[in-house]
Amino acid sequence: MSIVIGGTVTDKGIAFWSEKNSVYAYLDKDNNIKIKTTNIFKKEHKILKVLDKIPFIRGIKVLMEVIIQHWKIFLILPIFFYINDILGLKDIPINSLNYYLLEFGIFFIVLLFIRFSSISKFHGAEHKIYNTYLKNLPLTIDNIKKESTISINCGANIIIYMIILDVIFNYFGLGIWRILLNFTISYELFRLYNYKILFIFRYISGLIQKYFTTSQPTEKEIKIGIIAIEKLLKLEENQQVVF
Repeated sequence: MSIVIGGTVTDKGIAFWSEKNSVYAYLDKDNNIKIKTTNIFKKEHKILKVLDKIPFIRGIKVLMEVIIQHWKIFLILPIFFYINDILGLKDIPINSLNYYLLEFGIFFIVLLFIRFSSISKFHGAEHKIYNTYLKNLPLTIDNIKKESTISINCGANIIIYMIILDVIFNYFGLGIWRILLNFTISYELFRLYNYKILFIFRYISGLIQKYFTTSQPTEKEIKIGIIAIEKLLKLEENQQVVF
C-alpha cells in the first residue's frame, strides 16, 4: 500500500499528503523555497472526518476545499456573469445549441488560463513525481523527467463526468442545486477509477491533462515537488505526526 495518497498544486508549489500529514513546498515572494507541514487529523474537525465517509455528501466537502484552494481561478466566474448581463447571454434558452457552445467556450477559456499559468508546470511535475513514486523508482530528476504528465488519479476525470451530467441535468432546471448534484455524483464516479467500464472517460481526461491542465515542468518545479514528497516520506518513516 502506498504511503503517499495523492497530491495537489497551486500557482506557487506542490503538496503531497498521506493519511496523517500533508507537506506543501512552495516559492515565497522572494522566490525562496518554503515548506509547510500540516497534521490532517488535527486540522480537520471530527464532523468533517465523518463527512468523508458519507457518499455524495463528501463530494460537497471536496468542492468547498477546491474553491478555497484555487480561489484565483474562480475569480474568473464573476467576469463571465457580468459579460452575460451585458450581452444578454443569460436569455439564451437552456438546451439550445448556443447555450452549449457558451458553456464549452467558458470551459475552454478556463483550460487555457490553467495551461498558460504556472499551475500547469507544477501540475505536470506533481504527476511525474507521483508516477515515479508509484513505480518505486528513486525520486531523481532524471527518473521523474521520463514519466508522463498524465495521471489516472487526476481530478480532471471529474470534469469529464461533470460535462456529461450537465447536459442531462439541464433538462431539470435545478439552478444552483444542479451544480452541487453534478459535482457530488461526478466525485463518486471519480472514486471508481479502477473500473474498466470507465476507460473512455480516463482516455478523454488524459487528453485534457496532456494538452491543457499540465505542461512539461522545468527542474525548478520538479525540485520543489521532490522536497515536498521526500519530507512527507521522512515524516512517515519516523512515524511522526506534525502538531
